[in-house]
Amino acid sequence: MEDDQDEDEDEERRGAGGDEEDELGRKANALVRLALFNEYKRTPLRRDEINKKVMGDQTRSFNAVFQAAQHILQKTFGMELVELMSRAEREREQNGNDGTEAGENATGLKKKVAAAGSKTYILRSALHENLIEAAAATDELILEDEIMGISEDDDEDDDANPRTYGSILSWSSADELGSIGLLYVLLALVLVSGGVLSDFDMKKHLKSLRLPPSAQVNFTAKTTHKTMAIDAYLALLVRQGYLDKVRVANLGASKPTQGKRGRGRNPTADDDSNNIEWKWGSRAQSEVGEVAIADFVAEFLVERMLHAQNVDEESSDDDDDDQRGNRRRGGNARKNGRQTQEEDKDKMLEAMKKGVVLAAGGKLNELK
Repeated sequence: MEDDQDEDEDEERRGAGGDEEDELGRKANALVRLALFNEYKRTPLRRDEINKKVMGDQTRSFNAVFQAAQHILQKTFGMELVELMSRAEREREQNGNDGTEAGENATGLKKKVAAAGSKTYILRSALHENLIEAAAATDELILEDEIMGISEDDDEDDDANPRTYGSILSWSSADELGSIGLLYVLLALVLVSGGVLSDFDMKKHLKSLRLPPSAQVNFTAKTTHKTMAIDAYLALLVRQGYLDKVRVANLGASKPTQGKRGRGRNPTADDDSNNIEWKWGSRAQSEVGEVAIADFVAEFLVERMLHAQNVDEESSDDDDDDQRGNRRRGGNARKNGRQTQEEDKDKMLEAMKKGVVLAAGGKLNELK
């Protein structure tokens, strides 16, 4: 009788353990679905929303459910949930931590401040950068298959005839490349302006890019809006967390900027735009990163420089080739010039990257 009772108790414990694991798996799957749904809308996922829609009255199991959901996201989707930085954390990091840390140590609040987070999460890619680079590289066989797969009847329809890239990643069916490209340019402008860009300067840069207030940002037919006014697009970036639009008082006075970052503001502009600053948002810090934007700027500028050099050299070689007997010398010059460019490209990128870092305030923040 005692043996039978012990066996029954063991079975009950195993059953209870199995129920707990099943419940953990259900909640983890629910969190994954919720995260994917919010990310599709580019809406940050708040801790309160997770507790309400996933955890219910079992909020103490949040860490276990969160880790189980992370495992599913990384293994199945190659993504991960990351907590966004709060605005106070971003400002402390932007202005430098030396004075702030000393104050915190003096009052004994350092641990409390460090532990406080935004309790807001987004999804970002967890794939290794080398894997992404390889998947984005052009392959001749893939490119040939894509070109052969386009029918002649689709030539007149741009939407039915997507651009071919010859890579594993299908950029033609990916995110909105035009709007994302503009976003990266805006982030680059803010970064090389010391991390802070006045609204007056933002409008000036947009105008130089042929994007006045009346301009429209184009989207593909897959989105709800095929076009969006530039001001509405900037407001969208603020809502999504890529940019922060901050109103600051007394910008007319030419005060020195505090901290390691920030350029001198324009004291001559007397309109409302002089009281507004643009900064990086929390999503940009966690999803894009200052290092990636600095690499983007450096690679773009170096490629433009090398392209200009190639055009000049080819034009010069063509003039030499017109002279009889100099054809072989012109071909050798082109070959040697291209080899020299490849050897110097890394040095040019390194020098350009240093310039971007200097313009950004002397330091780039790591991906958060």
